[in-house]
Amino acid sequence: MGLDVYLYRYEDKAAYDTREQRYEKALAKVSASFPGKYSEWSDEQKAEYGKQSDELAKKFNMPVYRYGPDGKTTYPDDGRKIEFDSTKYPEHLFKVGYLRSSYNDSGVNHVLRALIGVDLHYIFEPNDDSSDYLPEWEKCKERLEEVTLLFNEARNNKPYRVSRMDTTDYSNGSPIIDDDKKALDLFLEEKERSHVTGCKAYSNARGEFYLGDPLPVAGIVRGRSYHSPCVYIITKDSDSFDWYSQALEITMEMIDYVLSQPDRDKYWLTWSS
Repeated sequence: MGLDVYLYRYEDKAAYDTREQRYEKALAKVSASFPGKYSEWSDEQKAEYGKQSDELAKKFNMPVYRYGPDGKTTYPDDGRKIEFDSTKYPEHLFKVGYLRSSYNDSGVNHVLRALIGVDLHYIFEPNDDSSDYLPEWEKCKERLEEVTLLFNEARNNKPYRVSRMDTTDYSNGSPIIDDDKKALDLFLEEKERSHVTGCKAYSNARGEFYLGDPLPVAGIVRGRSYHSPCVYIITKDSDSFDWYSQALEITMEMIDYVLSQPDRDKYWLTWSS
């Protein structure tokens, strides 16, 4: 089950799913009418495919997808995506209708699990066999209240974060680092490279680097992950926890929004794959 969570409203979910299957089948036929892969099509062929896919979306009352920084997908009323800024934190990456996490160590789920042992999955209990489902919204609110209380207690009592670094060799032919000088030289190379790229915090095959604001490391723990050796890096961090507290507040905004609707049973969550 993926991490990003989206909110949709369906007038009739079963009817929507039927239309979606027919739409995808028709779209596959259109795609098969062009030779080769999409990346090999000419600009004229891509434009024609886009035109026909838009016509099919209109016919089956499905979303018209637009990609890129200026692209804006349009949704039908039945299957409408709900997403708008939080009233309290409008600049936050979380939105009412969009809960953003990630697979890295800064993701909401990762931070919540490390501190209190539960995450968004515990709050919303998604189905293992489906990417979209109808939550029990009242129960979700109760669980979110529990998680918020646990998180606020944990951030005060143990203001630490955990990141994991696998020690499997991903050097792909690069010299193996086997002494202090080589390690320092490699670090200085990355530091110099960061001046050019502008990227201050990142990971690659050589390691993990925090070249902007250095992390205050409090402990390094040997361990295993997926049966491979790793180290767990414990850093003291309380300031950034505000971001996660705000994320939980916005999640509550979303739940309260749904509960305020007279047709709350038409509001479904979709989890990214």
